[in-house]
Amino acid sequence: MKALKVKKIFAEKTKKKLINVSNYKIKNEGNYVYFPINENIDMGHGEIIEVDEGFFEKRKKPPNLKGYLKENGIELEFSAFEIIGDIAIVEIPEEFKKHEKTIADGIVRVHPQVKTVLKKQGGMEGVLRIRKMKHVLGEEKTETIYKENGCGFKVDVSKMFYSSKLSNERLRIAGTIRNGENILVPFAGYGPFAILFAKMFPKSKVVGIELNKNAVKYFEENIKLNKLKNIEILQGDAREKIEHFENWADRIVMPLPKDAVEYVGPMLRALKNKGVIHLYAFTQKEEPYKKVENQIKLIAKNHGYKVKFIFKRVVRAYSPTIVEVVLDVQCEAIK
Repeated sequence: MKALKVKKIFAEKTKKKLINVSNYKIKNEGNYVYFPINENIDMGHGEIIEVDEGFFEKRKKPPNLKGYLKENGIELEFSAFEIIGDIAIVEIPEEFKKHEKTIADGIVRVHPQVKTVLKKQGGMEGVLRIRKMKHVLGEEKTETIYKENGCGFKVDVSKMFYSSKLSNERLRIAGTIRNGENILVPFAGYGPFAILFAKMFPKSKVVGIELNKNAVKYFEENIKLNKLKNIEILQGDAREKIEHFENWADRIVMPLPKDAVEYVGPMLRALKNKGVIHLYAFTQKEEPYKKVENQIKLIAKNHGYKVKFIFKRVVRAYSPTIVEVVLDVQCEAIK
């Protein structure tokens, strides 16, 4: 195996940048510190050497993050982190800010595939739903590749909205699609919904629309990554681009919970006389569907459609009083 040999004066600097192999402890010997590594890495100092398997002492992998933090004197009911590829994105309460390095180290030890730990800095900002990140541990990067439901996705978490939490939802909707449908995905992001549909249903035509130019760039890369021919992405405002798809779509998927209801009217222009809209929305925890359903009914009626709600459920809690819901809405033109 390999080791990075550095002088002790560089040890702390190295530790901040390097996530070492999780099964082994760092070794101090004489004037040097040895870091176990699994690949060549240029730190600008130190020397990579070959060592025997027994050179480093093995360390016990903690059973979970909560257990690791407790061992280090941190009492935190902690689960607010998400892993995208080899990047972990963590939320740390302000009162535990001084422990962020220990928390990050615990995530890496429990999840050895993680090479970078980033900390969320505030909420999502602007119409593009982008969140600021702070580097905490490991490689200084924000780009990664991850796999989901048989598809590969390249994403930069600092430049676009991302979420791996809707993986099961994407698969659920895919289970309702018939091969050969025209599927429209406004607010398509880097392509997690649209690319899955195009890959699973090669006879279907899938179109994504996305405002964020960076997300569109990654969407295009992901089309190539998944070797797809039956999909395209348009950059721009969905309300403007929709005019090219009047009466075209059998199915519209709207993964924009913040403002989705406001877009139902314009999107109905793209729907055929009979079709389905899958809509995500933020609502009050108490009676989560009533207000949204009434809004959709009124909008649909004003655009000459009657609707039937064929599926609905709470997807996740967003805050103590707000939840995200999904509604599958069957729409039919009024004759």
